[in-house]
Amino acid sequence: MTQTKTNTVTFIDPKDMRWALFGRHIYHDHLIKNLANEGFPPPIVIVDPDEQYERDKRLLSKHGLFSDLEAFERDSLIEKHTFSTVNDEACLKLLKDRGCNMGFSIACRSIFKTPIIDFFNSALFNLHDSFLPEERGGALNSWRILNDVNTVGATIHLLEEGIDTGAIMFRSKREVMKTLPKPIDYDIAQLECAHVILDQFIDAVISGDTVESIPQDNDTSLYFPRLYTELNGAINFNWSAVDIEKFVRAFSDPYPGAFTLKNDLKIFIDEVELVSESTFHPFCNGRVVTVLEDGAVNVIAGNGMLRIRTVIVDGCKYKASAYLDIRDVLHTPASILEEALLSVPNVRTMQ
Repeated sequence: MTQTKTNTVTFIDPKDMRWALFGRHIYHDHLIKNLANEGFPPPIVIVDPDEQYERDKRLLSKHGLFSDLEAFERDSLIEKHTFSTVNDEACLKLLKDRGCNMGFSIACRSIFKTPIIDFFNSALFNLHDSFLPEERGGALNSWRILNDVNTVGATIHLLEEGIDTGAIMFRSKREVMKTLPKPIDYDIAQLECAHVILDQFIDAVISGDTVESIPQDNDTSLYFPRLYTELNGAINFNWSAVDIEKFVRAFSDPYPGAFTLKNDLKIFIDEVELVSESTFHPFCNGRVVTVLEDGAVNVIAGNGMLRIRTVIVDGCKYKASAYLDIRDVLHTPASILEEALLSVPNVRTMQ
């Protein structure tokens, strides 16, 4: 694999390729099937220890969006290996011993360092779940909801040490066709984008096409950090009712919802609707004022009114009235709001 000064990528002969894949993501399933269908030897797949994926498995399996690498392993379609980081010397030795010369990363938990990047000699690629360079970073579906972005995208780019900064090879974008989408709706639309560009990538590999790679314009980029619902999803009832509704939705399915406190009880708000805007004095914010016959409750928020339908407490979902009654006040202390605003979580610490 060589990248010329004219920003083109030329693939080596497919019969000489030996693939290594990094990370664990539902997009890998499509790539692995493509490689098998085209007759490539089973790729080496480098993953983190199982405990690093417990949260993903819990949140995504019910939607069919958690990769079942073990099934591919049982069918001898991959050779799976576990390392705490892809930069481990033992990992690099394995890649050398297996003769790997093509690398593809999707949602890898490690930042690739120079030795492993140099090892692949410009044949190391990454699939990022956005339309780069517009959206670098993580938790992009939540940020999209907060910022009223109704499109998703996916990009295959050359991998380098910067965060989502390598030259772009393939991109796809589409709208999310739902009025009040949740993160899971973006996930599903994004899967379609990923499949499109993975097919384009494999077609180029098989045909030996020369592919243009476009350096990213850093000045047009936006970076948003990863979010952890249980830490960053703290509700400020002094925001507008509109912004609170978006905030709750941004941390909803497949995540457990944004949270607040009733006294010392941490309550995740799972489903909320905007009832009215700008009616009440700010002193009313957070107060539960109505319990409806269907178990929902109305709460004053951002000088308007929201209807909370369901809440999650200790991991279980309930109708809001199971925990909220008139005279209750929902309030998130300033110290928790500040921690939520300033904290950037490490994916390895998210449970």
